[in-house]
Amino acid sequence: MQKSLQNFIDLFSNNDSIVQNALKEKQKWILKTFFTFIDFSSVEKNGKKEYPSIYALMDQALHFELDQKNGFAYRIFTLKENIKLKEHSFYVGYDFTKMNHAMYCDFFANFYPCIGKEDAVYFVEEPLKALANRMIGDKKEYVLILPAEKTFDGNVFFPFSCQIIAKKSFLTEEEIQTICLLAEKLTIEIEWRM
Repeated sequence: MQKSLQNFIDLFSNNDSIVQNALKEKQKWILKTFFTFIDFSSVEKNGKKEYPSIYALMDQALHFELDQKNGFAYRIFTLKENIKLKEHSFYVGYDFTKMNHAMYCDFFANFYPCIGKEDAVYFVEEPLKALANRMIGDKKEYVLILPAEKTFDGNVFFPFSCQIIAKKSFLTEEEIQTICLLAEKLTIEIEWRM
């Protein structure tokens, strides 16, 4: 059984020492730099085009996607240790070692390593089933899962963006200009890849 799956099971154990050991193990996973894909897609809001991921980044916030399944409403934010520019053209790195104590407490409790789709079927009771179905992903991927009401329009303040990695050949001229403006506003470096 993979370590992350065993950790998830242990977090909900009835044995306090097993839970404490699982929390210690989980603690090692969150304090590092993670990357997330920034999406240029827009949504219509009050007759105007808006770009939720871009606007959140400009406001130094993480934009969580809404996920409503089985009567539960959560907001999900996916983090990666490694990026694949073949899949997406624009990633931002976030330094989770810079969190203050309050942020750490909020995020640590809601931070989970992803599990395989085949592993999610082991969880049949709620709320574990609801969580497990939202944790499906690849190795070296993690999710922050928050109740929808814990975000402001899907955003959570997080002023620790530290790097932009983008592939110019996948981007339009307008997108390249937007990325440059974002980097300037946030005072972070861009690593352009061909």
